[in-house]
Amino acid sequence: MKNPFHRTSAALRNAFLGLCVSALLFWLVVTEPPDSSPVLGSRIDSTAIDLFTNEAEQLRTRGLQTGVLSVGWARRSITPAIGTPTYGYRARLGRGITSIADSVFVYAVAVAAGEGPPVVFLSAEICTWVRPVSDRVLDRVASMIGTRDVYFLATHTHSGPGGYAKGYIDRLIMGGIDEKQIDLLVNQSVRVVRDALADLSRSGYRELTVSFPRMVRNRIDHQGPVDSDLTQLEFVKKTGERGTLILFGAHATTINSESRVCSGDYPSSLMRSLTESGYEFAMFAASVTAQNGPVLGGRRASDERTSVASSYGTAIAEGILANPARATVPFRDSIETASVLLGFPLPEYQYRFMGRILRPGITRMIFADERGGTIMHGIRLGRVLMIGLPFEVSSVMSGEVKSQRGDDETSIVFTGFNRDDFLYIVPERYYETESYEPRVSLFGPYFEEYVRTRSLDMIDLLSGLDPAVD
Repeated sequence: MKNPFHRTSAALRNAFLGLCVSALLFWLVVTEPPDSSPVLGSRIDSTAIDLFTNEAEQLRTRGLQTGVLSVGWARRSITPAIGTPTYGYRARLGRGITSIADSVFVYAVAVAAGEGPPVVFLSAEICTWVRPVSDRVLDRVASMIGTRDVYFLATHTHSGPGGYAKGYIDRLIMGGIDEKQIDLLVNQSVRVVRDALADLSRSGYRELTVSFPRMVRNRIDHQGPVDSDLTQLEFVKKTGERGTLILFGAHATTINSESRVCSGDYPSSLMRSLTESGYEFAMFAASVTAQNGPVLGGRRASDERTSVASSYGTAIAEGILANPARATVPFRDSIETASVLLGFPLPEYQYRFMGRILRPGITRMIFADERGGTIMHGIRLGRVLMIGLPFEVSSVMSGEVKSQRGDDETSIVFTGFNRDDFLYIVPERYYETESYEPRVSLFGPYFEEYVRTRSLDMIDLLSGLDPAVD
């Protein structure tokens, strides 16, 4: 008689081998080898150049809007109910808010040069915008302002309201869809755009820059370079009211994933400190968050307690107020503005998975992306050139672009989360490192080179414009 133990062992071996074969077949079916071809010079790049050439011609025809400056601003609450999911940390797995540490808001600043069309900067205390939400806002404000004249920004707080996740995985780890919270964000965004446009009045304006090299570090290479510049756009109305827009890249993650409070993180503290110091209005927006981690007292700024966020925001506000340039840079009563909205084609997805990449069709399904492309938004506001992209924009790339095109007369600012979010832009030299940002960089090792080159084209276009001819 055969030993039943041998029969059991053989069955287990067969089952194990069957499992291994199934896993191998699954891996071969859902993955493929990565594409190592550069994006520059590809069909995608040729399409991008054609789109840019067409839009550049139209913008040169329109020219710069110049004239007396008018500014308006507004904010409205988007503070969620207890239990609403936050958006930002996977570790929370969509679990809801347990308490409110900060009321959170959506903000707008409207800027107009003479009789030209105004530009509205729209920022919210959320982690990011996604197209299903930003498209609803644009549809609702279309009767007030043109699509290319609404520039989307976000503070990138990881403790603000969620409920707008897109795609299967995003909804699983970020808490799904909360239509009530989406309606609140859309409705209040429409109202602040309307309010800011109605508030337009004669104003003075200046641009200031201050650097915080001791308060950010490279999250991939702790000794590596970062862009630590903070850009301040400061406005003074003829009534004496002061407002400001702050653009800075340190990740709003000083409140860690262990906490489930609703908070704007350090940007809330920063804005509160500025309004307590004489500004009637303060608005914050994230600039180059990829690779940019917050540092306080020489250590990574991250804690379950909100006190770290408060200390970090207060320290940044103190640095802004102590900027020596405030004593020498004058306000101007006139300004030049331009806005260009460019279709920006994307290469195929290359989502890294077990030494290969997921097949692009599977990645598109996971991220609910049916468009195959996105946008690049360029704004010129006086001497500030802003490039808005739907990514976490590389701090390293930004610093290198500034060294190529920046000067004492021009401030170049990249901003992320413009209408949508396609995760991180990572320089090629970091792409193969085993850290979080490269793992969720979706378009391969040469994507940063492509974005950088097309961004330089946008910068050259905006900086070389002539005034409009009546």
